[in-house]
Amino acid sequence: MSSSLTTSALNLSKNIIGAGMLSLPFAMKGAGVVPSLAGIAVYGAVNAYTFFLLGLCCDRTKAKSFGELWAKTFGQSSAWIVDLSIVANNGMACLAYCVLVGDFVSKALAGLLPSMTILHSRSVVLALVATCFLLPLSLLKDLAPLRFSSLAGLAATAYGFCLLVFDCSTKADVTSPASAVVRNMFPIRVDFFAALAMFSSAFMAHYNSPKFYADLQDTSPKRFAQLVGLAYGLAFVAFFIFGFCGFALFGFSAQGNVLKNYGAEPKVLLAWLGMAFSVTFTYPLVFSTFRDAAVGLLGHCGHKVDGTSSGFRVPFTVCGVALTAFGGSIFNNVAVVNGVKGAVLSACLAFIYPALIHLRLSSGDEYSGHYGALSGGPTSAGKSSSWAGSSNAMRMFSKFLIVLGASSGVLALLAMFVLPQTDFSELEGGQSEL
Repeated sequence: MSSSLTTSALNLSKNIIGAGMLSLPFAMKGAGVVPSLAGIAVYGAVNAYTFFLLGLCCDRTKAKSFGELWAKTFGQSSAWIVDLSIVANNGMACLAYCVLVGDFVSKALAGLLPSMTILHSRSVVLALVATCFLLPLSLLKDLAPLRFSSLAGLAATAYGFCLLVFDCSTKADVTSPASAVVRNMFPIRVDFFAALAMFSSAFMAHYNSPKFYADLQDTSPKRFAQLVGLAYGLAFVAFFIFGFCGFALFGFSAQGNVLKNYGAEPKVLLAWLGMAFSVTFTYPLVFSTFRDAAVGLLGHCGHKVDGTSSGFRVPFTVCGVALTAFGGSIFNNVAVVNGVKGAVLSACLAFIYPALIHLRLSSGDEYSGHYGALSGGPTSAGKSSSWAGSSNAMRMFSKFLIVLGASSGVLALLAMFVLPQTDFSELEGGQSEL
């Protein structure tokens, strides 16, 4: 069923504005205020462009999914590359959601039920939430009933956003020489590359680009460009404000999940519970794509399975939910998960793969025959050359994107795990909690 431009823009905005936003103040702590705001602007624009580029390529090939787009471009034999990337990306997204559930629910219960210390444990909380909510919801064959949660989740995210912005406007010091903002205006640190990975992870929704293109009412490249501009424009404004306000409020004490910096009080408890609700009901939507990509990956490996049969769905879902919940009980810094996901998987799905697909589709006569053989589409050299001829500047930019994605990903991993980490303890000042 097709969606209007407004509905699609809201759905895409909800897809983008999620767990990644909570790590932006932490990223700004490492990279600095000006470099972070510049990074958000540049990476937001690049991610919007590549999201649109995938839709443009879907218009060319009539593909309805990322895997199908890759198969029509490079052949079915290499389509496992995309399925593997989506499995890893969505698996790490589910892990990030579990980390957040552990953060929010354990802190909320510690405030609401201070005497029940067993419910303050991340492991116990995640076991309960996974058993009572994540597993049953992820086993649903029809996810349509979860659509109501999108609006509620957007409201919960908006509440957390407004809470942080309001507190920043009333409590933060952004102008005095001693403020964290002034002291961290334009530093030079290797943490900048780790921050870029978090920015890329926050903006990445590219595995859904073909679906949004196919579902858009009266779809065309022009209307899709309007959709992308609206959704990514809203995400850019939200990330820009949230990242700055979170760092201005908590300074060098900002945690990977900035809402953990708050102490337990009624308005904060509401934010924690609302975000926990949003994450819990988003989890099965992401897990469904994770499971579907796993089915495709198994097929490419020669193990044909029926993804709809209970003999596969139930054990796979139980194992997947259990593993991500267990990971969420071990990891307590969602920024690290978002950083790794951005450095490796966002670099592939949002930079390298769209660029490779575009370069292949715009290569002229060589692709013309390949496309015709795969899909029965037009094979006239004139049409293929015309599409390529209108994309010379875009082809140059696609080559740049491959270099940018690969180099920034490697530098981010080095900054996170190899190079010396910046010690912020001497820069911290004031309260770490509000």
